[in-house]
Amino acid sequence: VEEAFPDFRNRLFCFGVDWLGRMFALDFARRKNGQWLVLMLEPGTGEALEIPVSFMEFHDEELVKYQNEVIGEVHLKDLDPHQKSAEAGIMMHSNAKGTGIAFAASYLLLQHAFEVLQLNKVTAKVHSENETIKKYNQFLGFESVNSTHGKFEFYEMSRAKFPSLQKRILHLFR
Repeated sequence: VEEAFPDFRNRLFCFGVDWLGRMFALDFARRKNGQWLVLMLEPGTGEALEIPVSFMEFHDEELVKYQNEVIGEVHLKDLDPHQKSAEAGIMMHSNAKGTGIAFAASYLLLQHAFEVLQLNKVTAKVHSENETIKKYNQFLGFESVNSTHGKFEFYEMSRAKFPSLQKRILHLFR
């Protein structure tokens, strides 16, 4: 993203893509009420549109208003600065199945977590019956922590494990 939009180098965190391929990012250079504002990036034209809403407003208002146009969302939550950890989440519309968008979004999220935020660990919580997502997390390199709480199983990836995901991605796109 930063190569396609050099004016925004080191100031973006991409969190979503719509069905047209437009990317949505937090712009660390713009704030409203102490919260970062959203930027929409159009890779096809090289344009960037400053959306004057925070991530929470985008999530609670814009995504509801334009719900048929969003293909997915990735996020980090429960960021723990002392443990240098966070929980990753991903939600994708069924139209994204088989496109590689979820994989790319997951990779960018993990890259941001480990390389920018310098986290040591990223966790994932998966519904125990969701075999597809459990296999997906394992494909990414998450390992089961053999911890089940109610209907959920927990997975984690350490910063040390992330380079193996990077190598796999490079191999996939050769």
